[in-house]
Amino acid sequence: PLTINPETEILPLNEKSNLNFNEFPITFSLKDYGRLSSDALFFNDDKKLFVSVTELFNYLRIPCNPEAGNDKISGYINKENNKYAFDYINKTVRMGNVEYFIGDSLTKYKNTLFMELSQYGKIFNIKLEFDKKTNTVLINPIVELNLPKIQTNKNLPFGEEVDYIYEEIPIVFNVQNSGQFTADALYYSSENKLFIPISEFFNSLSIQCMQDSINDGLIGFIQNEKNTYHINNINKTAIVGPNYYSLGDSLMKYKNALYMESSLFGKIFNIYLQFDVRKLAVNINPGFELPIIKLMNLQGMQVSKNNYYYNDFIADTIIKAKRHSFGLGTFDWSYSTAQLNGNSVANTIMLGLGAELMGGSLNFKIEQTDQYKFELNRQQYSWTKKNTANRFIKEINIGKIGSNNIANYGYVINGIQISNKGQGSPKITGFYTIEGKAEPGWSAQLYVNNKLVAILETDASGKYEFKVPLQYGKMNVVTKLYGPSGEERIEEKNINIPFSFVPAKKFEYTLSSGLFSDKKFSRYMHLENYYGLNHYITI
Repeated sequence: PLTINPETEILPLNEKSNLNFNEFPITFSLKDYGRLSSDALFFNDDKKLFVSVTELFNYLRIPCNPEAGNDKISGYINKENNKYAFDYINKTVRMGNVEYFIGDSLTKYKNTLFMELSQYGKIFNIKLEFDKKTNTVLINPIVELNLPKIQTNKNLPFGEEVDYIYEEIPIVFNVQNSGQFTADALYYSSENKLFIPISEFFNSLSIQCMQDSINDGLIGFIQNEKNTYHINNINKTAIVGPNYYSLGDSLMKYKNALYMESSLFGKIFNIYLQFDVRKLAVNINPGFELPIIKLMNLQGMQVSKNNYYYNDFIADTIIKAKRHSFGLGTFDWSYSTAQLNGNSVANTIMLGLGAELMGGSLNFKIEQTDQYKFELNRQQYSWTKKNTANRFIKEINIGKIGSNNIANYGYVINGIQISNKGQGSPKITGFYTIEGKAEPGWSAQLYVNNKLVAILETDASGKYEFKVPLQYGKMNVVTKLYGPSGEERIEEKNINIPFSFVPAKKFEYTLSSGLFSDKKFSRYMHLENYYGLNHYITI
């Protein structure tokens, strides 16, 4: 096989002889179509010129699909049934039903296939002539090619100063409030159109973009994993979700990369581009949150450990309450009047008194209206003492007490109630483990009751795990997963823990005893016992 050593720039043809060559820039030129700069290989001994297959065919809008590490190239000319195929290993070119063995006329250099100039005319009816003075390859196709019509200066002789189709220029892309990046684009000055390299553009925005070698196109998804897209260079089409778009000349291939006209990014992908030709800059205005912006926001998030572990507040200094045998507190009063139906008026007076008695809180509240007779059962009176340091009796209530019975007796209970439950809201009962699998390097976020409490990155196998501290009541737990290309997955769970649920190996009781306010002053007693058998069962 004919191979090249790029370091010595010597092409060993066989063991006995070496064939020297030079790599130098040339220009492809087609009348009424314009020019394209490229690199060619000129062999000094044979006086033969080799040009790149892919660059010539892309210039002429001939579908060109490299395969197997660029050892094979396939496509069609003019019509889909008029197929061709290059095979570098076997040194053959097949055109239609005819296969040509071209030997050393086909070579590979810098991972690109080059073929000797005259072979293009023999095999494809595309005659090429080399003008040494201007280093220009003049193209004279005998076969009809599907080329766009380009306005050029008709007065200029063919092969000399012909207007360019486009020029390759560096463009600065500005992402709203998130920085910028630079890429080379193709500018058609005659039509004021800018062609953007799709793959490089999407990769810079962290939008998934993969090669489709079968259709010489690109595939991926945008906004979410269900909204897939497929760009087909052979058919000049784009499919995004359920929508189909015919691209025509707005999609082209240059230097093995697909370029699309800038205005189509907004129509097809909801990414609107505004080109400033003076500044050579493009402002990006997306209709959704770009993955690159989402990733930057994730990296900037700070999560407090206190939010995650729900740590109780630990004071550095504790001031003990000074308890007294007796002490007056606050006296409250209020008076209100309201007009009822007709001309009657309701007057209401309220008196309240708070005091300290034997280290506990004594409270009276009397409320009376002139529409009803005074009844003791309608008033509020109680004495409450709490001592959280006592394991057996943490709270005592004397006076009007409540009943947790299912049955509704319809009478007020006056008596005493003791309990070891203590004061304040119930505390944590344990941990609930949330685990799952995504892709390696994804960002996993944990939200509890719409509050971000933890962020971590999936491991090498894509696994993640959160330990969620459980609390009494209802908990809405949401796990959000974000991929580097804008992938987003959301998992939601609702956890309900009744307030009667007791932590493992803990015993709680409430004992109530008193008299009903009925005429017989019936006796009442009720005992509630709760024991946490484990983290899942309370008896």
